[in-house]
Amino acid sequence: ITINLKKYDSHQNPIEETQLGYAQFKVTGTFSDGTEEKTVTSANISTVLNTQLIAGNQYTFIEVKAPDGYELAGTLTIEVHTDGTISAVEDNNQWTIDNGQSISQINVYDQSIVIHIKKLNNDNEGLKNATFALYLGDQYMETLITDENGNVSMNHLIQGKTYTLKETVAPEGYKLLSDTILFTVGDDGRPSINEYEYVQINNETIEILNEETEISFVKRILHDQ
Repeated sequence: ITINLKKYDSHQNPIEETQLGYAQFKVTGTFSDGTEEKTVTSANISTVLNTQLIAGNQYTFIEVKAPDGYELAGTLTIEVHTDGTISAVEDNNQWTIDNGQSISQINVYDQSIVIHIKKLNNDNEGLKNATFALYLGDQYMETLITDENGNVSMNHLIQGKTYTLKETVAPEGYKLLSDTILFTVGDDGRPSINEYEYVQINNETIEILNEETEISFVKRILHDQ
């Protein structure tokens, strides 16, 4: 039984793993050499698992490392049949199987990492035209401007990397953030941050609170000369 594995993005375009790094999988089950776990990549899976799968057994594939810029695809459990084909034990919309005459191919569809920024005021209303500069280390990446609802998205982020957000223009009537915001991208595509009084994480969204600009008035009493 020979198995190949191919990675695609959510638009069904092949992922260029030679540039982004090969996906890595842990495969568990009982193999013909007596072992119960193997580590494979999408490049060497057919070599590592060649003659190792036993008809009638089930094997679980767990993605432990995705190509750069993509979320982990989770798990797939397959059953091996006596005719050399394989089938999924449970449906999973991120994995499909194509059985050929001599080779079965597992197709894995990855979601690209997208993290959102949401700018809010004290009434939980979105704030438009907040402008941020995004950095990876000292390297400038891009400028981000919130829309009418206070939203803007960051694409092409890499899991395991730590990025810096610096507000360069505050929404009209609000204070400019004095601190930069550091966040790290997890394997699940979600950001994690240190504690900031005005920042919180909501799944894939970094919510940032802006304070209104304080306006003070000075009253002067003019005396007739």
